[in-house]
Amino acid sequence: MFSQTNKAILVSAFLSIIISIGLNFIPVTFTQSKFWYVSVAFHALTSFLLHFLLFRKAADPRDNTFKIMFASMGRLLLCMFALLIYKLCDKQNFTQFAVHFMVHYILFTVFEIRYLLKFIKTQNND
Repeated sequence: MFSQTNKAILVSAFLSIIISIGLNFIPVTFTQSKFWYVSVAFHALTSFLLHFLLFRKAADPRDNTFKIMFASMGRLLLCMFALLIYKLCDKQNFTQFAVHFMVHYILFTVFEIRYLLKFIKTQNND
């Protein structure tokens, strides 16, 4: 199970890097961020942490839905808090960073949901 988690997170990170590099080549100033790699690292670390906390031990399959909803809500709140901190630290370049951050958030969320649906399906079959 952990190798599947790593694969989903690494694919998300790789696609995020490609998208950020592509956004930086667009000749529009609000898509060019100098610190896009911080966003990729933040999302990859939070994904690893959440999967470690969610699936560190076998639990009752009925609790998985609650855990997954709680993790998604916690991740959203953590992301909003990270954006708030960035806005307070660097108001001038906030829009550029926020564009990359939200693209990465959406991409990591899509892969996370895809992985979690597979996980729930395998848990229900057991």
